[in-house]
Amino acid sequence: MNKFLIGITVLIIVSTVAQSFLPWWVIIPIGFVTGMWYQGKIIKSYFLGFIGIFFLWFLAASLFNALNGGTMAPLLGNLFGNLPGIISLLMTGLIGGLIGGLSVLSGTLFQSLLDK
Repeated sequence: MNKFLIGITVLIIVSTVAQSFLPWWVIIPIGFVTGMWYQGKIIKSYFLGFIGIFFLWFLAASLFNALNGGTMAPLLGNLFGNLPGIISLLMTGLIGGLIGGLSVLSGTLFQSLLDK
């Protein structure tokens, strides 16, 4: 298993556990530390965080939507101009992915500063 997949797996597992009892923004320091550990190329670092948190938040939103009978996603879509339910779930994942990608990228860049 290469370092990229290990990073995604660690990011998903640690973020899932931490978000069970801490606020949503706990993914930022977790992503930062993951980025410091990963030290890959800039674009790969960003996509490590984006993919990991996108899937985590998309799957969590889909699970919550399924558990309450499929009513959450359409209601959320109505808040944003009558969007279909799947689009609101994808938007949730996209927002989380952007935050995760930027936090891992920040950690990678910070570690490269320390190495100089």
